[in-house]
Amino acid sequence: MQADPLEQLRDIHLPEPPNWWPPAPGWWLLVAVAIALLAYLAWRRWRRWQAGAPIRHAAALLDALWRDYQHDADGVRYAHGCNEVLKRLLVGARLQPDLAAASGMAWLHWLDSASASTDFTQGAGQALGEHRFRPQPQIDAEGLRDALDRLLGRLANKQAPA
Repeated sequence: MQADPLEQLRDIHLPEPPNWWPPAPGWWLLVAVAIALLAYLAWRRWRRWQAGAPIRHAAALLDALWRDYQHDADGVRYAHGCNEVLKRLLVGARLQPDLAAASGMAWLHWLDSASASTDFTQGAGQALGEHRFRPQPQIDAEGLRDALDRLLGRLANKQAPA
């Protein structure tokens, strides 16, 4: 007698599942794009941080002047020092040589336009103009410090390089 043909069939064997390594070319492309994007973002952040270095340095100098003022309470010396730091920042680091000769109301108007306020022509920032050269000037050092902090914050927001 003839054998049953169904008995000659073998069990179904499933193929092994695919390995996770090496990934498909699309995954390699995705990883390459992600690395390039991260490198670009890190480069932009580094450039922005480098561009802010002069402003951070000016802020440190102004803090040192403020500590000196708290020690000796000489408002005129504080105003002279603040004016010098601002000129060094704007003329040297920000490359605006036309401000080197600015003084008086022209200087204060420029500071007002840069800070988008009237802190320098009508507020405590008047000490950076001709006010500090008067006999016995009354200088609001705390108000001047606040105005300078706002100005540096505004300049820091304007810097954003490409």
